[in-house]
Amino acid sequence: MLLVVWNLQLQDPIAHIFMLPNSDMFSVILSPQSPYNGTRILVFSPQNRTPIREWTLPFQLRQIASYSSTFPKGFSLVGITNEWSLVMFGDEVHSFNSMEEPAVGKSIK
Repeated sequence: MLLVVWNLQLQDPIAHIFMLPNSDMFSVILSPQSPYNGTRILVFSPQNRTPIREWTLPFQLRQIASYSSTFPKGFSLVGITNEWSLVMFGDEVHSFNSMEEPAVGKSIK
């Protein structure tokens, strides 16, 4: 059986898609046409084609995955940039130095 739930046309090609753990939501990573553009991450639910969350990062990612945190209601993702930097972003991201204080965000919309 095949069921088309909704349809959405996006400008940039899709680089990755993955399900978020313990949820029916999924993340779509858009690959920009230019190496100087950042990366867009959209989080969707099957019930609606409007993104639940959207991030624009000022860099491109080689790979991305969901990051399991102690805050199950938020979205937390981890990625490897083209420069091989490890980045964490989302609703509930904490520094590894102190789990009490959130990490400092940089230029993420």
